[in-house]
Amino acid sequence: MLREQSELMMIEGVRYMKEIIYLIWMIFSIAQCSGIAIENPVLEREINIRYYLNVLGVGQAAYWVGNFLFDFFCFAIQATIMVALVFPLKLTAYSNEVYQFTLIMAVFGPAHIMFSYLLSFAFTKP
Repeated sequence: MLREQSELMMIEGVRYMKEIIYLIWMIFSIAQCSGIAIENPVLEREINIRYYLNVLGVGQAAYWVGNFLFDFFCFAIQATIMVALVFPLKLTAYSNEVYQFTLIMAVFGPAHIMFSYLLSFAFTKP
């Protein structure tokens, strides 16, 4: 009986470890996405691409919407992979609430990207 309890605790420990490693991987992945969203507007200020787009007749709103759509597309691919990996990895903490997890990722993406744009104004060089 003691051996069975020990094995059960070991299995539970491995399951929790997998879920914690998955959570750390998610945080690092989202941090990488943040760097991309910050770097593009800062690089744009350095090479004045908005000025050239303005000369071509492309307005500021089109520039920001285009940047946002591209960054959101990149984030959506990343979020889809994160949600899809829950099932093959058998992460019960996430798979039991996959709908809420998907909703959180869908709402977090635009907020994260817009906050990254706001943060990009603090930097002058990429």
